[in-house]
Amino acid sequence: MKIYLDLCAIQRPLDTQNQVRIVLESEAVWGPISYCEHGCAEIVCSEALLYEVEQGNLAVRREHAVAVLAKARSMIEVTDGDKERAAEFVRYGIKPLDALHLALGES
Repeated sequence: MKIYLDLCAIQRPLDTQNQVRIVLESEAVWGPISYCEHGCAEIVCSEALLYEVEQGNLAVRREHAVAVLAKARSMIEVTDGDKERAAEFVRYGIKPLDALHLALGES
């Protein structure tokens, strides 16, 4: 099984855990990451994720994302087909980078 998490999900455990929703979302992210660390699944990285990590301005968040993505066994390169699929998602009101993550997660 392959697992693709966008940067928001990867960094959710770093958010202030002062709401039940944030705690639950953080736990929901740690589960798949732990599953991958035990060899039961594979974290997948992408060019879009690396780009997004580079844009981050907080070192601790960047370092956490890099540590999680370092566990990835494969890299998804963005293709023209992925861009076309992302454009379809954008037409439904999804932000461009989120749309690209959705398209890459499908591929």
